[in-house]
Amino acid sequence: MDNMHGHVRNTLQKHLKGITGSALENLSSKLGLIQSDKTLQILDSGIGVASVSLRAAMEFFINAPEVSRLISGDDLRTWGEIGRRFASNSPDSAIDFFQNSAKIVSQISTSFHTSLLTLTFRQAGLSTSLALECFKSLPEIFSELEKESITLQVLEIAYEIAQHSVKHSCDFLKAAPKVIKYLEKLDQLDQKEISTEQTITFTDRMLEITKTFVFRSGNTAAEFFISLPEVLTPETRYCWPQLFDYTNRFLEKSGGIAYQYLRAAAKVLEIANSAAFEKWTQLTIAIASQGNATGYNFLKISPRILSSLTKSAEKERNSFVINQVLEVVNQICQTNPTSAVECFKASPYALNSASIEQFKQWALNGLTLYAKEPRKAQAYYALESQSSRRFLSSGDSGITLESISQTLRLYVEGLTGKQMMIKPVSEVADEHKIGDGQTIYLPNSISEFNDEKSNFKLYKALAAHAAGQVEFGTYTKNSPELLAVPAEISSRMALTAQQHTSQDINFLDILS
Repeated sequence: MDNMHGHVRNTLQKHLKGITGSALENLSSKLGLIQSDKTLQILDSGIGVASVSLRAAMEFFINAPEVSRLISGDDLRTWGEIGRRFASNSPDSAIDFFQNSAKIVSQISTSFHTSLLTLTFRQAGLSTSLALECFKSLPEIFSELEKESITLQVLEIAYEIAQHSVKHSCDFLKAAPKVIKYLEKLDQLDQKEISTEQTITFTDRMLEITKTFVFRSGNTAAEFFISLPEVLTPETRYCWPQLFDYTNRFLEKSGGIAYQYLRAAAKVLEIANSAAFEKWTQLTIAIASQGNATGYNFLKISPRILSSLTKSAEKERNSFVINQVLEVVNQICQTNPTSAVECFKASPYALNSASIEQFKQWALNGLTLYAKEPRKAQAYYALESQSSRRFLSSGDSGITLESISQTLRLYVEGLTGKQMMIKPVSEVADEHKIGDGQTIYLPNSISEFNDEKSNFKLYKALAAHAAGQVEFGTYTKNSPELLAVPAEISSRMALTAQQHTSQDINFLDILS
């Protein structure tokens, strides 16, 4: 023991020049009480820290005895290397790390020590500030992750993400407890509706997919995992098997594309039915085959375009419209994927001024006219040519609101003496008030009769009826006249009650 004590004191004196003798004696006494193999390990690691920062090395030796009682010899070496990495960038960070290590490690199960130190070592090599922040937050995170098997998987994924980005690794760890709890709730659903693999839980399957994301695209894995509560809702569980299969298929191309697909697909399932989901997915596969950039851009715009097609409060009606549009766009995609994208992008605008049937005729007409002229076809579907817009607004016998809206506006102004806006009824949002006194909503198109003149007359009749409702206050609320009604009713009721009371008194006088 005395030989070890002397060796420790001599080693410390050699490498910690400038430290007082009493401090060295105190350190050597504490280190002499530790197992010899760990003592040598501490000396070796401490010398490495001292070569970078003497202040940090002193803090290392002060805290090493307590930490050594909590972790193994190999983990002790890793702990020292982490401190040296911290010290090389910021001695203050290293001191903070050494001072808090025993407290943090003591709160975590011994089965996780190696994993958490390995993770921190990796993070410290890229960002000391984020690594230290993450290290301090680990006890709270681990306390919320109740299952040991899940915790080990989370640590493994966090380490792999840290190979690419410390920030994403920290974000993943911080979000893990909340996401895992959400996934465990989904585990309680009927497993037959979720997965054909009865031996694996839904949570485990999501973690496996996240691992695949890590190996394919690194940082995207964290974004994928964090987004799961947002994109996976119990209402869409009937399509989860197909959703995950397609996500894995896109993952073979790119992690970014797979992540965008998952988010966009979740939106499709939210606003439409499974048939629309299948048609949109097949369209996406065809477009993505043209290149990753093309597929990625299509996936980015898909939620916005599809949301623009949902004008009804009923999901069934929205599904019908989306299915009709996707059916036509898929048909165009078989000939020209670029034109199909332009047609898809133009569909909300086109359906604001045309019926579904007119839209389909317009789209198929483009295939007939420009099957062998890709550039002209692209301009046609982007509604850049007058012939395209003219064909869209024309029908066999119908008439569109867009073509006569200015005439109807003047007509309504002549009837009411007020300037009012005329908009298609498809633009009425679910929460919108139709009686704002400034806007009249009419059908996008009318084809009830066989000639344009009769359809125009019907438009005039509808416009006149709507204008009359505005003019005579059908939808009026809180006007001075309406606000005065309750007071007038109360006044008359009081007068009536007073009259009845007077009559009762007179009747009693007669009886007396």
